Amino acid sequence: MLCSFGRLIRLISDSRAGAQLFLRQKYRGKDETAVQKRDLLEGKVSRVYFRYLIPTILGMLSQSLYCLVDVMVIGVGVGSDGLTALNLVMPIYTIFTAVGLLLGIGGATTMSIYLGQGNTRRVPSVFTLSILCNLLLGIGITLSSTFFAAPFVRLLGSSEELLPLVLEYLVPVSAASWAFILSSSLQIFVRNDHNPRLAMAAVVAGNVLNIILDFWFVFGLGWGVFGASLATAISPIVTTLLLCLHFFTSNNTLRLTRRFWNAGELIRILKNGSSAGLLELTSGFVIYLFNAVLLRVGGTLSVAVYAIISNIAYVCKGIYYGIAQAMQPLVSVNCGAGNLARMQNARRLSQLAAAVFSIAATVLCLFFPEPIIAFFAGDDRQLIAQSIPALQLYFASLLFTGANTMYLYYFQSSEKSGYATAICTARGIVLLVLGLMLLTPLLGVNGVWLTVLFAEGGTLLLSLGFSWAAHRKPASQKGLDSPGMNIGPKELGN
Repeated sequence: MLCSFGRLIRLISDSRAGAQLFLRQKYRGKDETAVQKRDLLEGKVSRVYFRYLIPTILGMLSQSLYCLVDVMVIGVGVGSDGLTALNLVMPIYTIFTAVGLLLGIGGATTMSIYLGQGNTRRVPSVFTLSILCNLLLGIGITLSSTFFAAPFVRLLGSSEELLPLVLEYLVPVSAASWAFILSSSLQIFVRNDHNPRLAMAAVVAGNVLNIILDFWFVFGLGWGVFGASLATAISPIVTTLLLCLHFFTSNNTLRLTRRFWNAGELIRILKNGSSAGLLELTSGFVIYLFNAVLLRVGGTLSVAVYAIISNIAYVCKGIYYGIAQAMQPLVSVNCGAGNLARMQNARRLSQLAAAVFSIAATVLCLFFPEPIIAFFAGDDRQLIAQSIPALQLYFASLLFTGANTMYLYYFQSSEKSGYATAICTARGIVLLVLGLMLLTPLLGVNGVWLTVLFAEGGTLLLSLGFSWAAHRKPASQKGLDSPGMNIGPKELGN
C-alpha cells in the first residue's frame, strides 16, 4: 500500500511541478511567501494578526450562517420533528470536525514550529503524514457510519418513531464524511501556508452553495430533511476541490513526499492536535448528554428548543474558533523561534477580540431573545415561549467561553498540550457532568441550561491558574517544557 502511495505522490508531484513552473513564469515578482513568513516573526503583531483574523472570521461566519439556515429551513419546511432529528445527528458532525482538527491543527502547529526553527526539511513529511491519516480515517468513518447507520442513531438516543427521519438525514452526510474531515484539515494547512484568503474563499463558496441548495432541495423540490442533508453533504466536497487550487500556485510550499513515515513525528502531530480534537468531541458529548437529560426532564419539545440553542451556540463557537485559529500561526512560528513576547501579544489580541464579540452576543441574547428564536421557530408560539428563557440562561456563559477557548488554543499552539487537554476535559466532561448532577435536580430544565455557565466559569479559574503557572517561571525557563521551545544552534541551522 505504501508503494502505491509513493507512486501516487510521484504522479501528483510531476503534474504539480509543471503547473507551478507555468505560474512562476506568468507571475514574476518577489517571493511573497518569504515576506509573509518574515512578517510572522518580525512584523507588527496586531497587523499580522488582523491579516489572518478577517479572512478566518469571514470563513467561520459563512459556515455558521449555513448552519443557521439549515436549522431555519428544516424548522419551517419540516417542523419540530425535523429539528429533533437534526439535533440527534449533530454529534456525528463533531466526530468529523474533531478528526479534521486533530490532524489539521496538530500538523499545522508542528509545521509552523519547524518553520520558526528554520527546519524546513521536516515540513513535507508532516504535511504528508497528516493528509494520509486524513484520507485513511475519512474513508473508514464514511464506510462505518454508512453501513451501520441504524445502530449508530439508536446509540445517539433516537426513538423508533423518529428513526426513519433521522436516517433520512444521516445517510447523505455519512457518505461525505471523508470530505468533511479533509476540508477541515486542508483549510488550516492552506491558511498556515500564508494563503488565508483562499482558505476563506473556499469555505465561503462551499457554504453559500449549501444555502442555495438548502432552499432549492427543501422548498423547491420538496425533499424534506433528505434535501437539507444532501445540500450539506455537497458543500465540503466543493470546499475541498477549491482548497486544492493552492497546490498549483507559485507560492505554495506544501508538498507530498515519499519519505514521510516517522512514528515520533506522528505522535507529535497527534499530541499537538489532541486538545482541538478533544474540544470538538466534548461538544458532541455535550449535545448527546443534553439530549438525553432533556428528553427525560422536558420531553421532545425541550430537545427541539435545544436544537435551536445548540445551533446558535455553533455560530458562537465558530467565531471563537476563527479568532483563536487566526492566532495559531503567530504563536506556533514564534514558539519555534523562542519569541515569547510576540506569542503573548497574539494571545492578548485574541482575548480582546473574543471579549468584544462575547459582550455583543450576550447583550443580543439577554435583551432581544424573541426575534432570534422566531427566526428558527416560525409561528410555533409554544416553541418560542420555551426557548426564550433557555436562550438567556444558556448564553450567560459567553464571556467565560470566549476566554477559555483563547487560552486553550494558545496552550495548544505553543505545544503545552497538557494544559490544553485539562481545559477541554474540565469544561466538556468533568464540570459539565457535575453541573447536570447538581443543578438539574434542583432547577429542572433551567438547571440544564445553567450547566454551561457552571462549567465554563469553573474552567476559567483553571485556565487562569495555568496561565499564571506558565508565566511565573524565570525568563530563562519559560517555555522549556515544550519541545517547540527547545531551540539550539543546531536546530536554527537546519
